[in-house]
Amino acid sequence: MANFESVVLTENGLRLLTKASSGDAEDVLRFTHMAIGHGILPENANPEQLTDLTQKITDMEIIRFDITGPGVSEVTGMITNSQFSEPVTVFEVGVYAEDPDNGGEVLYMYSYTRSTPAYIDPPNPTPVVIEISLVTIIDDAENVTANVIFPLYAGSVRYKDDNTSLEANNVQSAIEKLKAFIISTANALQSAINGIIQDAVTTAGTALSKSGNALNHQNYGTEGTYTKVTTNAQGHVTSGSNVTAGDIPNLDWSKITTGKPATLAGYGITDAAPSSHVGAGGTAQHPLANGTTAGFSLNDFTAALKTKLDGIATGATKVTIENVLTSTATANALSAAQGKALQDNKVAKAGDTMTGTLTTRSVNIQSGYVLQHNGTTIIDTSGIVARAKYNDLAELFPKPTVATVGSQGSADLEPGDVVGYNWVADTVCKGYNQNEFAVVGVYSDTYGMILGGEEEKTLKENLITHVPIGLTGRVNVKVTGAVNPGDILVASSIPGVAFAKRHNYSKKVGIALAPHSGSEIDKIPMMVSR
Repeated sequence: MANFESVVLTENGLRLLTKASSGDAEDVLRFTHMAIGHGILPENANPEQLTDLTQKITDMEIIRFDITGPGVSEVTGMITNSQFSEPVTVFEVGVYAEDPDNGGEVLYMYSYTRSTPAYIDPPNPTPVVIEISLVTIIDDAENVTANVIFPLYAGSVRYKDDNTSLEANNVQSAIEKLKAFIISTANALQSAINGIIQDAVTTAGTALSKSGNALNHQNYGTEGTYTKVTTNAQGHVTSGSNVTAGDIPNLDWSKITTGKPATLAGYGITDAAPSSHVGAGGTAQHPLANGTTAGFSLNDFTAALKTKLDGIATGATKVTIENVLTSTATANALSAAQGKALQDNKVAKAGDTMTGTLTTRSVNIQSGYVLQHNGTTIIDTSGIVARAKYNDLAELFPKPTVATVGSQGSADLEPGDVVGYNWVADTVCKGYNQNEFAVVGVYSDTYGMILGGEEEKTLKENLITHVPIGLTGRVNVKVTGAVNPGDILVASSIPGVAFAKRHNYSKKVGIALAPHSGSEIDKIPMMVSR
């Protein structure tokens, strides 16, 4: 027989009890349900601090609530053993109450045992209804209630101890009462459904009909797929038909945004002429030419000219037509391909304006002609080139690679670098006074004229594979140390950088044209001089 050692009011339960004992009519202590568990409370655990069973088995509905004395009540819950397939050992029971502060539930009372649990066996074979009662403390709470389900069970064999009771009820009696309750509820539900169906029929009129407990929708028209339908006030389709031409409204042309034909043929017009070209009787003709209207009429031509026109072959070129009309020898006429070639390769004459890019291998400037840019003469009538934008003459040398310069120099060139020449690899690298490469010039980005490169490539293409090296003129060069105008610049111990020195000309680069101070590397203008 079960012998639960203690029943405890939890801290949450005490909070709810204190609130319900305040005397406020709105503060109600309401028990919601019970639960059983098979967890064994540890020796050092404080049951008052529990918020739930340690190992819950199942929840129980409350079937009875009695106030048994001052400050004490008894809550009884119910389960059936039909939900268990194996024996269940009950070590703990709890009563839960509604928490108005957070809208949830809290564990109110907790009863437990560590050594004498209750046992619930599975059906063998008939199921048994189990009642479990727990004494609860309600103190001075004035408003105490419980969520009690319909009391189906009465008459029982009860096993009772001081705080907890287990009841095995008469199953047959419970089944009979449950059956009566279900029948009563079903009858009420059927009556309500019948009322709903009747209201629906009344509201929908002839759209619905009632046959027994079934609600039927009336048939309208013939079953099928339609592009146009008619509905009644309830939204039911009452008829259907297909769209006709008369159903399409008149639309302004601007409303049609897609599917417009792009040709006359798209509108079903096979032959057409502008209205201004249509004469009397619908015959197409050009208008007569006058001071304001372009065009012509066959009536404008003489008989001899009409004969010439008739003799021109279909597809004849403009030159052919001109030769025929002016009686020029046909041997001088150009074919269509020749005419196009002449147009594509025509030579500009005096007064012509050419735009775009002119790509040519050579330009011959005749006496009296000049090549100009924005009105400034670049090549004059004597063939002298003048007014170059920049200052030095450069030559394109093949770009170096790590493989071509080896350990003797750096292949990482940039404008302003002193450049040495590797005559073995036929390439250039950064020049300095520690390698054996002869200094040939400076990497220039201010050249006014450039030489060399691959003939079949443009300058832009050549600059991908070549480096422009300033040979003479003014060019910006990297220097270090103190430099004064007029100083001789030679290759330093830093690859690609020059410095001023007056007595060693073996690595001479040029003559400085501006001062420099300090050890930082910078660029100054220099006259290339060997």
